[in-house]
Amino acid sequence: MGKKEVFTRIDEELYKNIKKKGYKFSELIKLGYEYKEKQGDILTEEGIKRVLDELREVNNEFRETLKIVKILKTKIVEIEEFAKNSRSKISSKFF
Repeated sequence: MGKKEVFTRIDEELYKNIKKKGYKFSELIKLGYEYKEKQGDILTEEGIKRVLDELREVNNEFRETLKIVKILKTKIVEIEEFAKNSRSKISSKFF
């Protein structure tokens, strides 16, 4: 028996069992979808909103970090200028 025959046979048996128990395929699909949604395997509108909110939060944190980096850069430049000026003053006193 080939693969296709095995799967067809399984599908036929599954179909018979589903019909015997009185399930409707639309109900099974709905239940499967709800299960996948609970597992987090399906991205719902709520899930998309949650992801966007998280991205906004990360973006805001990044902006705050960038502001701090710019302030630090400015302070480093000021310290370098102070060090150059101090070195010049000290050098001029000794030479």
